Formats: sequence, structure tokens, C-alpha cells
Amino acid sequence: EGGIPEQAVRAVDGRLTRELRRVGYTAKVLKKVGFPLYEIVQGDYSAADLKEAKYNATELKEVGFSAGSLRVAGFTSRQLDAAKYKLREMQEGGYPWKDLVIFLRATYTELTDAGYKKLDPKHRLFLEYRHEPDLEVGVVQ
Repeated sequence: EGGIPEQAVRAVDGRLTRELRRVGYTAKVLKKVGFPLYEIVQGDYSAADLKEAKYNATELKEVGFSAGSLRVAGFTSRQLDAAKYKLREMQEGGYPWKDLVIFLRATYTELTDAGYKKLDPKHRLFLEYRHEPDLEVGVVQ
């Protein structure tokens, strides 16, 4: 990957990220040159552009990206969960309920509370991926 040539650094100096995007600079290059994320976002880069520049879901949440934008960019429900997105935000962002059951162990109640409709509480996935509370270490039962 290496460094950025000096002429590239001089070329971006003092220019708005929106203008730099128009002339072909990627979010990855702007990050490498030293632009902070909030300035790169002002250049109208997508969540996919920023993911390619190695920004994570937590960083993108901090600058206002929705769960739906991250889903379109290819972030997983686990990545959004780690970034503290709520199940309702994932529902509004288009994540399928089955994904949340399988990867996040979401329950029927949690999903209906989050806005998912017409779920069958007896669906096999709710049984197969049921949340098992961690057993306390050293406790005799």
C-alpha cells in the first residue's frame, strides 16, 4: 500500500472533500492523506466507500449512518450489533428477521418489539437458535 506521493498531498490541500470526490479521489486515499472521517463523510461518500476505506460499523454509526446504509454496504448484523445498533434500527434497515435469530439469538418477543410483523413464535429457528443463558462457573447444580 505504501505512502501517498507528495504531489497528491499538495493536490488535496485546502480542497473540500466533495470537490475531491468529484475529481476521483476515493475515501481510502482521503483517509490515508489524513482527512478525518467527518470531513470524508461531507464529500457524500457512501457507507460502501467508507467500508472499502476500512472504516468499521461503530465509526460509521458515530457519524450518522443508518443501519440500512450499512446493510447495503455489506455489513453483517453481528457488526451492527457490536456497534450498538438496536434491533429496531436493523428492522428499519431491512435486515431479515431470520438473520437476527441465527446470528444474534434474537427472540420472538425481541423481534416483535422491534417491529417485525407476522412472525410465527413456533417457527423452528426460534427453537434451534434459542438463547441459552451462560451457566455460572463453579456453581454446583
